[in-house]
Amino acid sequence: MGMLFFTERLKFCGVNDKLILNKVLMLGSRTQTIIGRPILPDTAVHAVVEEHALDAKVIIFKRKRRKNYRRTKRHRQMRFRMASTDYEV
Repeated sequence: MGMLFFTERLKFCGVNDKLILNKVLMLGSRTQTIIGRPILPDTAVHAVVEEHALDAKVIIFKRKRRKNYRRTKRHRQMRFRMASTDYEV
């Protein structure tokens, strides 16, 4: 398998679905790096969704001085773990 990376949730994807990501900003290896301005033309990365997971819990705390106003909310964002399988230039 290739490089692992995390992305935000995509509604139309399930586990083991194959995706083609065609808006590539940067592509590199140990010897060469190509940076797009702003994206690389005619470049695509093939990836496979490996896992659905929840991100770390974020605590939202609102407070107003001298008004006895305190509100706490918690939130966990849905994340995908993806593995790149191939790329084309």
